[in-house]
Amino acid sequence: MSVIFGPVSSWRLGTALGLDLVDSDHKRCTFDCVYCPEKKHSQASTKRHWCVGLSAVECGLRSVGQGKAECVTFCGNGEPTVASNLSESIDLARKIIGLPVAVLTNSSLIWRDDVKRDLGKADTVVAKLDAYDEQSFRAINRPLFPCSFESIVGGLREFRSGFGGKLALQMVLTDASKPHAQEMAALARSMSPDEVQLCVRGPWKAAQTVSPETETLHGLFSDLNMRSVHTDAPSWALISDLGKMQHSRPNAAVMLMGVEA
Repeated sequence: MSVIFGPVSSWRLGTALGLDLVDSDHKRCTFDCVYCPEKKHSQASTKRHWCVGLSAVECGLRSVGQGKAECVTFCGNGEPTVASNLSESIDLARKIIGLPVAVLTNSSLIWRDDVKRDLGKADTVVAKLDAYDEQSFRAINRPLFPCSFESIVGGLREFRSGFGGKLALQMVLTDASKPHAQEMAALARSMSPDEVQLCVRGPWKAAQTVSPETETLHGLFSDLNMRSVHTDAPSWALISDLGKMQHSRPNAAVMLMGVEA
C-alpha cells in the first residue's frame, strides 16, 4: 500500500496530497476521540518509532511527481508525530515535490522538544484543541497514554512562540463543549494562532447553510480569523473524495476526517 493518498479537496488546505507516515490498516493514535469514525484503536505510547521507512516515503513521493496538488499534508490513519522520522520525511517531501508542507496533529506530543523541532520544519501546522480543562480533555479526547491538558496547552504556547510558519488551531465543538465555547475561544486567543478552524458537530449541512446555534458559536471566534467547514467547504467535495478513496484505502473515513472536522 502506498503511503501517498489523494490529492483530495481539503476545505482548509486546498488540493492536498496526503502522506500517511503511520500507514496502517488500523488506527494508530494517541487519542480515542469521541467523534472519531474509527472505533477500533491500537494502544499508543509516548515512544516514537518508525512506522514507515524513508525509502517507502521517497518511492511514494516520486511516484506522484510534481504539479498534482497545492500542498503535501502529513496526516492519515493516526497521529503523524508518533513517527520518529517525521523531520526527515518533511525534508524529502519538500525536496521531491517542491510544495508547501502541512502537518495535522492532535497536539498530544507537542510538549516534547523533539516533536516541536520536527513540527517546526513545516510551513503550516494544524494543531487540535478540543477541550477547555482537564476533565473535558479526558472526556472528549480520551488519551491512551498518561498526559495532561496542561502539558498540551503549555506545549502549544511554547511552540507558537518559536514557530515562524502558520499555526492553525483546529477546534471541534461537541454537545459537551458547546456550552464552554467562550472559554475555548479565550484559550485560543491566548495562543495567538494565525487561524482557528472550527467545526460544530451535528447533522451535516450543505455549505452556506448554518443553523442559528452554529452562527452564534461562530461569533465567539470571529476575531480569531475563524474558518469553518460549515461555510468554507462544499459538501460534495467530502462525499466525492470519500467515495474515491474507499476503493483504495482502508479506513477512508478516518483519513478524510480532516476535511470535515
